[in-house]
Amino acid sequence: MKKMTRSEFLRGSAKLAAAVGLGSLPAACAEEGGEDVGTAELAPDLALVNGKVYTIDDQLPEAEAFAIKNGRFVAVGSSDDIRNLVRPGTEVIDAEGMPVVPGFIDAHCHASGVSELQNVDANVPSIAELKEAMRRRAAETEPGYWVIASMYDDTKLQEGRPITRADLDEVVPTHPAMVGHRGGHTAVYNSEAFRLAGVTAETPQPPDGHFYVENGELTGKVAEQARGVFRDVGMRPEVTREVRQAGVALM
Repeated sequence: MKKMTRSEFLRGSAKLAAAVGLGSLPAACAEEGGEDVGTAELAPDLALVNGKVYTIDDQLPEAEAFAIKNGRFVAVGSSDDIRNLVRPGTEVIDAEGMPVVPGFIDAHCHASGVSELQNVDANVPSIAELKEAMRRRAAETEPGYWVIASMYDDTKLQEGRPITRADLDEVVPTHPAMVGHRGGHTAVYNSEAFRLAGVTAETPQPPDGHFYVENGELTGKVAEQARGVFRDVGMRPEVTREVRQAGVALM
């Protein structure tokens, strides 16, 4: 079967579906591909029927069904059209009216798993548990290195409040420390981290982030690009190729 573009394929599929309804499948294939391809050769490996298929093509925006052979689409059309292609050995999926869309492409993904390997797990139900985990990690961390936790969610804490700079100072007084929110846009830092970064309550607010201040004191919460001031202070464990591979394996 010759290679064709998506638009060419969909146009051909419409003709193919019509030909199936007229009982003239080989003739339609000969017209489109320039050669007579027998029905047996087109017998699909997989057929999905009774769906709402979004093709993302203006000429055939929706269909009910499609057929796949050798990992490639060979027909798109109505459920009856595609059922006529089914042969013994074809797997048939009834979509039961559900939408079927092209594969999603995640354009924003952090799936290396490195943070899960290296950071304290902040996905705990209380500030008390998080503080104890940070205390233990600080005790085994070399001076000058960051103590970092991730996946913190203030909405799920038993205490009914977010963690603060004061909480972190109590358990990590000499290392720079950070607790990253699971939302990915904020984090909470301790006093040592602010000291190393040169940030005080009087520091001007950056245009693309925020240092949170209450009653003239830093709360510890920092949002968006304001977190960049901490990037080059303190020391962090080296993320080697082996560490990244282990993180991917963990995921």
